[in-house]
Amino acid sequence: MKRKISIPFVSWRDGRPRFEPGPKMRDLGFSGTSLRHPMGEKIDPASLETGTKNTGDWFGPGEAMDWSAAFAKRMAEAQKKAKDTETKRPAKTKQTRAPALRKTRKKGPYPLGRLIEDWKRSPSFRDDKAEKTRRDYASKMSVLEEAYPDVWAAEIDALD
Repeated sequence: MKRKISIPFVSWRDGRPRFEPGPKMRDLGFSGTSLRHPMGEKIDPASLETGTKNTGDWFGPGEAMDWSAAFAKRMAEAQKKAKDTETKRPAKTKQTRAPALRKTRKKGPYPLGRLIEDWKRSPSFRDDKAEKTRRDYASKMSVLEEAYPDVWAAEIDALD
């Protein structure tokens, strides 16, 4: 039985290691590369840059792991640099507050009965459900209300 080797940032194609960046990594400037040594020489795996087109021996699993660890550090630095350039704001500018979001839940106890009533008034219940389905759900909820009034009045955070 073949063993599957799992190394971060390394995919295996026919037993050969390759780095294939996703869209976010490509936005940071990384490009795909086969994890290989240059022709006729061995290099430190950590020194292999993405996008390099070498034609020598393929990295083994241990060398791929070393490359992955070094790449993770480079990627963290690139992400930090990209984040720093995004978050810098002009000095002494008046900051405006974002408009307050409408509160969906009132402070205080929130019983199961109120949760169900709020759900019945929601667009997902009114618009997405057929009339017959809404009536069926309402009849089943009324049975719950009549048979288990303590559960109906219980706060939803207390239920599991």
